[in-house]
Amino acid sequence: SKFIKVLYLPPNTTPILQPMDQQVISNFKKLYTKHLFRRCFEVTESTNLTLREFWKDHFNIVGCLKIIDHAWLGVRTR
Repeated sequence: SKFIKVLYLPPNTTPILQPMDQQVISNFKKLYTKHLFRRCFEVTESTNLTLREFWKDHFNIVGCLKIIDHAWLGVRTR
């Protein structure tokens, strides 16, 4: 596919790359949580919805993917 590029890494590179992965994952998780709760507060503050109603009726896969996209765009490279 023109959208997917497969790269092969040399053997024994995991110990070198793993600390970098951990930092990226940690940053992504923090940003995802921040954006998720921001969205949650926006919806519950502007309506009479409870937090439970938000999760049940106003949070879905599409909303989750939008938050993932927004969080991923916030992850910076060095």
